[in-house]
Amino acid sequence: MKTFVIGIGGVTNGGKTTLANKLHKSLPNCSLVCQDDYFKSEADVETDERGFKMYDVLEALNMDDMMTTVNSWTKHSKDAETTRQNQNEIPRKSEDGVYFLIIEGFLLYSYMPLDNVFNKKYFLTIPYEECKKRRSTRVYEPPDPPDYFDGHVWPMYLKHKDQMEKAERGIVYLDGTKLEDDIYSFVYADIRKAGLHWGSWCQARSVSLAGIPLCCNWALLQLTGRCEERQHPTAPHSGSQPIPQILNPGLLGGT
Repeated sequence: MKTFVIGIGGVTNGGKTTLANKLHKSLPNCSLVCQDDYFKSEADVETDERGFKMYDVLEALNMDDMMTTVNSWTKHSKDAETTRQNQNEIPRKSEDGVYFLIIEGFLLYSYMPLDNVFNKKYFLTIPYEECKKRRSTRVYEPPDPPDYFDGHVWPMYLKHKDQMEKAERGIVYLDGTKLEDDIYSFVYADIRKAGLHWGSWCQARSVSLAGIPLCCNWALLQLTGRCEERQHPTAPHSGSQPIPQILNPGLLGGT
């Protein structure tokens, strides 16, 4: 059994969630962790000298809880494979036992404890004007105050991007202005180049350990789940368990 962790980072509104969701639906035994789930409460986020809430810094996130989720996924993926083998499910070659984790977020590569976790790292970029335009169409809670993009969001992005580039660690940069399907196709093909093999997804059951279901059926992966909607679909066969496609802090020991 192998685990393979994919980082999808990048600028705000650069297409991270869209790409992560597309990969999540197409990769077998795949789970998704979203960094946005780990924001501290508004009251716990510091305010700068201009009165802007500093959401675009690591200190605004409960990163220890996020790491707990990631580490728990690794443990339970291994437990799930052991359970599958013990239950004598349809045999398959060892190389087919690949469990994928996608970690999506805007500050993934600024947090050093995550650095050794990733097998593949991607970073989406878009120009300033396009980013500002896209952000203006989004609704945030709490909403962006006037001049927040120019006064905090974009400067913090440039700062963290500069730090990331100086400590280059095998990140693949993606043009977020390209067609969504083209970006997805490139990344999917790049992951396949890693030499992983997944093709024998013929068992028709899910595995649940300690209340943490893990998807073990290719067909189940066709079910959709958007990061912001927190869908928990049920497999379309009798006797199946609910399969949460999104891992959130409550599922794996976070807060």
